[in-house]
Amino acid sequence: LKWCCPTTCGAAAVMPIHGVSGIPGIPSPDVVGNGTLLRWEEAMRRRVDAGKLPGFASCVIHKGAVVHVAEHGFADMETRTPFTIDTIVRIYCMTKTAVAVGILILMERGLLQLTDPVSKYIPRFASLYVVKHGNATSEVAARSPNVAKKFTILRLLTHTAGVGYGASFGFKASGGHERMYEPLLTAVDSGKFSTLEDFCNELGELPLRYKPAKDLNYSMGHDVLGRIIEVVSGQTLDVFFQKELFKPLAMNDTSFCVPVRKASRLAALYGDRVRAERMTEFSGKHSELLHRRKTAFCRIDGNTPGDSNWIKGSHCKVFSGNGVLGNNTGGLVSTLSDQARFHTMLLNGGVLGSHRILQASTVERWCFQDLLPLPGVRGKRKRTGIEWSGWTALGQRGMKRMKRDPKPSSDDYEEGEVGMGGAATTIWSINPVRDQVTLFFAQTLDGDTWRPDHSTSAGMKASSENFVVAARAAAGRDAAAAAGRRKSLSFGAPPGSC
Repeated sequence: LKWCCPTTCGAAAVMPIHGVSGIPGIPSPDVVGNGTLLRWEEAMRRRVDAGKLPGFASCVIHKGAVVHVAEHGFADMETRTPFTIDTIVRIYCMTKTAVAVGILILMERGLLQLTDPVSKYIPRFASLYVVKHGNATSEVAARSPNVAKKFTILRLLTHTAGVGYGASFGFKASGGHERMYEPLLTAVDSGKFSTLEDFCNELGELPLRYKPAKDLNYSMGHDVLGRIIEVVSGQTLDVFFQKELFKPLAMNDTSFCVPVRKASRLAALYGDRVRAERMTEFSGKHSELLHRRKTAFCRIDGNTPGDSNWIKGSHCKVFSGNGVLGNNTGGLVSTLSDQARFHTMLLNGGVLGSHRILQASTVERWCFQDLLPLPGVRGKRKRTGIEWSGWTALGQRGMKRMKRDPKPSSDDYEEGEVGMGGAATTIWSINPVRDQVTLFFAQTLDGDTWRPDHSTSAGMKASSENFVVAARAAAGRDAAAAAGRRKSLSFGAPPGSC
């Protein structure tokens, strides 16, 4: 099968559907191809050709083997560079997953405990109070108790420590929490901070937005976790990642910046005109590529790859474990190929080939189970199964729906599935019940990745472009078999072996 791409300006580009293709370091099955995934790929290619998405790359991994890879469209619409599994992309909040694994590595070695207070490693967090009310910027109530002992590593991992989030991507600070963090993030953009230590020391001077353990509030607490990794390991976060994760897993294109020699492989970042104008105004950088239509894809992070905030020399000096700092900087860049190896390692119970990163028991306990009910987190389950009601060290966990819960969308996480993503459409999922990893990468901040569910006479129906539905159809639920496969791999190389 082949499709003609009308966005190439001139002669149509013939791009064959290649179904399964290899990802170095991950086995491929003897039987190639899956009808459901091939039909999904056809539909998604039509969506790209219709101008709904510049380009994408995706893969499905089942039982530790690649069963489908798709690539289509452009990573850079201006230079017509194809989007592939080796396109370098900004992964934003996917950086948090690497930080979480780093913390678990240090825990296994006995160098920290997840219940340790942060102040044990960063003294600036030894005196912590909670803001007086939600609209307060930094005011705390009289006789407010010091909650530093409750401000722990485990609560940072599960977003229950009480940290908030600042504004980014050109949004103006609104509400007490964003206004409180605004001077800190502005200092990042201005280059005031040269290290993660500098940033976290300033963050430690601010109050918390919520009481620790009260609830799950998605936050930038992983910047603090990144600094703890630095303190405990005695290495900067980039060096630790390279030694413990990137080198063993052959993640050769994953870093906090893009070398100049690789600039042509960096995808352009796109958003709609409204966002592009807002970000251009915020940064003061003129964009020559603002389109007239509000829905058009406007280039945001520089007019050329060499203008990007992630190019070495122009990159953020604060290695953000959170994934983004300031207006649009910080966090890791990576490729789908690199992230496929990383997530397959986790699907396998902490091992990929001869390289064991984590013990299988660590992955089962901390990466696949809901941690919110633990006494050291919230101490109780949420009385609902909707989104954000379960959390692991890696990210959100799908929970069993309650009778009173609304019916889930077809692409909501199902029970047992763990996943998250980055702001520019870098989506990942590990499903230990189906023994499956799914990855979908693009570089857009606005618009629907695929058409949402739509109403029919028979009820709600998923679109043919829905990646989640297609991937689930390719792998049945069999938790016992999946756990058995992980167990069979647990007798392989010891942690830290190369």
